[in-house]
Amino acid sequence: MTFSPFSLQTLINALHLEDSQQASQNSGGGSRLFGTGWGIKDTQVTVESVEAWENNLYLGTSDGYLIHYLIDGQVSSDNNVSSNFRLSKQPLGKRIVERIMLFPQIRTAVILCDSTLSFYSLPEIIALPTPDFQPIRGVTCFCHDISMEGKTEEDGSVRICVMKKRMLHIYSLTSERCTEVTSMQVPDGAITACQYGPYVCVADTRRYKMINLLAKRMEELIPYESSVNGDMFRPIITVIREGEFLLTAPANADQVTIGHFIAYTGDAVRGTLQWENFPRAISVEFPFVVALLRNNVIEVHNIIEQKLVQSIKLKSRLRTISTGPGIKVQVAGLMDRLKLENGYLFNEDNNSHLDNNIFSNVDNDKAKSNNNQSNFLATVPTRLIIAGSESVVALAATPFAVQIDSMLDASRVEEAIESSKRMMTTATPENVHSERMWL
Repeated sequence: MTFSPFSLQTLINALHLEDSQQASQNSGGGSRLFGTGWGIKDTQVTVESVEAWENNLYLGTSDGYLIHYLIDGQVSSDNNVSSNFRLSKQPLGKRIVERIMLFPQIRTAVILCDSTLSFYSLPEIIALPTPDFQPIRGVTCFCHDISMEGKTEEDGSVRICVMKKRMLHIYSLTSERCTEVTSMQVPDGAITACQYGPYVCVADTRRYKMINLLAKRMEELIPYESSVNGDMFRPIITVIREGEFLLTAPANADQVTIGHFIAYTGDAVRGTLQWENFPRAISVEFPFVVALLRNNVIEVHNIIEQKLVQSIKLKSRLRTISTGPGIKVQVAGLMDRLKLENGYLFNEDNNSHLDNNIFSNVDNDKAKSNNNQSNFLATVPTRLIIAGSESVVALAATPFAVQIDSMLDASRVEEAIESSKRMMTTATPENVHSERMWL
């Protein structure tokens, strides 16, 4: 492939977190371990969680603050930084804001900080009243059902899966209240979890496990070492498609990490992926797996062939990838191609046989309208928002139409046909990522 699956767009190129750090130092709370479990003391405040919805960007910091930005206007991927405004910054706790989860369908955000889940209204992030939204304490991690992303249950609720020290709890969440639905024992607890339908894949400090919520049964999967040559390893789980998860585990050498594709039955499927560094975070935009590595490199693998197809070296230190509703980005390659198509008929070289007066009579308003239409058609959504201590960037997927067009321009007709067939096979209704694959 000669095209790049993703292009990088800067949303914010100069985060100002120092005032947050100063407030923490002035609080008299003493030293604090920053980071996401890597065992490194870091005096610099960083962004540890990020989510985006429409033009709202939410950042959770290592010292317990939530920062709300408004991304103004259309984001363009021509290396220009979008306009942005910081609307608010509020303290949520004394430790890391570990995760932000947005549910636009019920206008609610769920945030994990200080081992406590709290509930807020969207988009302003206003705390919801405690009589109906009691904070859930003692939480080690939480997730939601990926198969219901952007949807609600028949009663208008969404469900979240909450892990505590030795228990799993399912809560029903509406815009009016949060109530517990069911629970089951998980003797060793979990430090990370991911759900698709009735199956919840979890990891404790030694092993991955698969939980069947309907049968309330748990099966052990692959074990892993939490420390490799003194480096702490943090397990990562993500959904590939219905009944299939990707799990990471360290190899026996240095920080080499293996990605295992596991079915809900516990059986291995496909081949494996390999990274030379521990991933900090992983996200899936089928047919690609995007990994943010500890050496500040983004690696993109093709899921079908398990091959590395793109590597991006980042200039600033980034720590986390969002997995939520996302934001809209203009893809420069597609925008330029659409503008070329719109302007072709009025190119002087292509119309030299016409009277030059024709060109002077072209309606400027129509040209502007065509340009706006090109910009609109070139705008695609992305969930891949990556943040750290200095900046926030977005990865915009190259639309399938641009991929095929590039192959045809290079006279790679057979490759374009095979890619189209592969797309038809993989972009099926049961594929949770299929809606975005056609963009």
